[in-house]
Amino acid sequence: MLDFIRSNAQSWGVKIAFGLIIIVFIFWGIGTLSGGPEVEVVSVNGQSITIQELQKRCEEIEQNIRQNFPTISAAEINTFRIKQLATQQLILETLVLQEANRIGLIITPIELRKTIESFPAFHNTEGKFDPAIYLQFLKERNDTPGHFESQIRTNLLINKIQQEITAGAYISPTEAYDVYMYESATRTIQYLLFPTEDYLNKVNISADEVAKFYNESSEQFKTPTELNLEYLLITPRSLANNQTIDDTTVSEYYQKHKEDFKSPEQIHAQHIVVFAPENSEPEVLKKAQEKINQAANAIKKGEDFSSVAKKFSQDNVAQNGGDLGWFTYEQAVPAFADVAFSLTPGEISQPIQTPVGYHIIKLIDKKPEEIKSFDEVSKTIQQRLAEDKASIELQDVLENVQLALIENKSLTEAGKPYNLSPISTGLFPIKDIASQLELAKPDELSKLTHVSPGTILENPLITKTGYVIIKVKDIKPESIKSIEVVENQISSLLKKQKANELAMKAAEEQLTILKNSSIPPAVAKNLKTSPAIIRSATIENLKNPQLVPDTFKATPGSWLTTPYTVEQGVLIAYVSKEVVYPSKEQWDNIKEAFMSAIVKSKREQMFKGFLTMLEKQAKITIKEEKIIN
Repeated sequence: MLDFIRSNAQSWGVKIAFGLIIIVFIFWGIGTLSGGPEVEVVSVNGQSITIQELQKRCEEIEQNIRQNFPTISAAEINTFRIKQLATQQLILETLVLQEANRIGLIITPIELRKTIESFPAFHNTEGKFDPAIYLQFLKERNDTPGHFESQIRTNLLINKIQQEITAGAYISPTEAYDVYMYESATRTIQYLLFPTEDYLNKVNISADEVAKFYNESSEQFKTPTELNLEYLLITPRSLANNQTIDDTTVSEYYQKHKEDFKSPEQIHAQHIVVFAPENSEPEVLKKAQEKINQAANAIKKGEDFSSVAKKFSQDNVAQNGGDLGWFTYEQAVPAFADVAFSLTPGEISQPIQTPVGYHIIKLIDKKPEEIKSFDEVSKTIQQRLAEDKASIELQDVLENVQLALIENKSLTEAGKPYNLSPISTGLFPIKDIASQLELAKPDELSKLTHVSPGTILENPLITKTGYVIIKVKDIKPESIKSIEVVENQISSLLKKQKANELAMKAAEEQLTILKNSSIPPAVAKNLKTSPAIIRSATIENLKNPQLVPDTFKATPGSWLTTPYTVEQGVLIAYVSKEVVYPSKEQWDNIKEAFMSAIVKSKREQMFKGFLTMLEKQAKITIKEEKIIN
């Protein structure tokens, strides 16, 4: 078939036929959407969701994305899979509205009017609803009062049925208190580590052992299929350089969307931190306070803040003088941000406590909230507009490149009119190609392994932002590495396993002795103490899934009954103290927010369960899968 097409590529009949072949790659799958008959995309219990509704919802989602990410490009927007997201939204909305209709829920005209009149965006300088502002708002967004009010009515109805369904969400103060105490309780262990490395020199691995392991486990040394590809990307970004965007257009866009380029207030600060979670044992908090006070006294005596940070601070920026760089209020915890943003440049705070420990903050500089200048964002705007313009031409470029390939032109020749150059991968594992090409459907990679080297795939593959046309230059089938290549790797693995076995044996012997006697001084001096941990956490560098649960079950003054394998070796653990629970004062400070969060979580779970039930009971038919996918 392809040979026939190539031999007749110059005829208009073939070009028309080819247009029909590639039409499935057009974004919407059909021609213009304005006017004409409505096309049903999805049926939900017999109720249609049309392509016009889907297109409108896609536009709304894209507008929201652009508002939240002002500098996002058209190519990046495509990674959100907007059509699938819009389809899911419309299906769930339809199901909820059908259920609302079934139980007789409605939104009255008065409710709708009061809601719209309450929006600050529609208020005049006197704080009152202004119809002229309302209509101008809709005009700027290419919307109509009818559509906007229908949307608000739908949202209100969904909120109303959500309130009905989740009205029973409740947690008593006693139950919340118990949950908080359980989740926030902390405990520490003392542990004796038997490092694997201490036993490596006591282990030897024979050639027979290596050969036996290789023969029994050779599959784990398999190398995946590798492909050498040449590909042509046809995306808004790759075509953007062909577009001409004049300065006036860029300037007009900036003037119209200035608010999109607003940057919040930022500060540049340094800090010194001594870690001690706020619900730690009193002695842990006391030691941390003493250390932060030492740092504060050093600064008062005239020592340089950066030097003191290097000496006392405990985080990963300590060696940079505690420099945190620039950040916004929302990027820091409130207890830290409240103090940091109240300082003036050069000012140093008193020691403060946050949920993670104690800090001293020095403010270096401050940037007020501002709208970025035109010069700062003009290139970003130009790129965005160029990609938007290129996305309109993308289908025509794809068709013309395909026609050139049918005429036996190379990828280089086919892409040249559009300044597109093919990219070569070299031999590359097939499992990694999907991410490199950003394929929308990674399973389509299987097509590449069934063609002969030198073949150009007849149909382009769809990426997250456009299309890719691929030529398979070479295929290296999967294979198993020879024993000569992996024998050192196997030997190291077996050596570590045997060393771990020796470490485990030593730990078991030591634990047997310690269980029945007091801790001798020689052992006590080698005991290390873990940080305070909560039940849902793991101990840093001592990760073992059973260690934390067993720690909270243990009786004070006892050894845990079994050794634990961790990354560095094997440990035995001693629990000397009771579980530490938050104080009543801590509970009182967090009670309201904690209970609110639990109720909110319960409501979300209840409504999610309700939606799942509606979806399972519904008859949902996808009528135009190519349009959605």
